[in-house]
Amino acid sequence: MAEKLPNEIAREALQRLAQSRLPPTPGNYAAMYQEISGTEQDASVFEDRQFKAIIGALPRQTPEQVRIARQLGDAVNTKSWNTFGNIINDLAVKTGSPPLPWTSVIRGLITQLETRTSGLT
Repeated sequence: MAEKLPNEIAREALQRLAQSRLPPTPGNYAAMYQEISGTEQDASVFEDRQFKAIIGALPRQTPEQVRIARQLGDAVNTKSWNTFGNIINDLAVKTGSPPLPWTSVIRGLITQLETRTSGLT
């Protein structure tokens, strides 16, 4: 049997989506097109797009946040998944570190504020 032309595959994909009562979303269409054509999805395109969207949504209020977002973006652009994993691991380690002793600091400040000092207004 001769290979189908891309426009024939596209038409058949839309027909099968309608027959299956699946919404014609990009994901459903791509899956159906690939099923009919016998091709596989290019996973790297999906991963890049999704990772870039996530990285684009990261906060960038501090220099540290900007640095992390830049490093993650560079890792995705170069497809360096080991580097990407290491950055995520470092973030997990940092968030797991013991909290700063803010309770004692605030208690000390309140004590100093409540202490009467002579000679001050």
